[in-house]
Amino acid sequence: MPTVNLIARTVAAIKPPKAGRVEYWDEALKGFGLRVSDRGRKSWVVLYRHNGRPRRLTLGTYPVLSLGDAREQ
Repeated sequence: MPTVNLIARTVAAIKPPKAGRVEYWDEALKGFGLRVSDRGRKSWVVLYRHNGRPRRLTLGTYPVLSLGDAREQ
């Protein structure tokens, strides 16, 4: 789970992994990240806790949901 500075140029340049999924976490906004699948799909995700248990919420896919809009949500 690499931590990177998520900016538009970085998100566009991220290549899909050979197999599985990789999550890139934002340095600036804790719990906010980008999940990239081996098929090239990029989804915005947020980690949070509910009743003490970690949860993951998918906000939408890139580029349908832009980086700015995903951060606002």
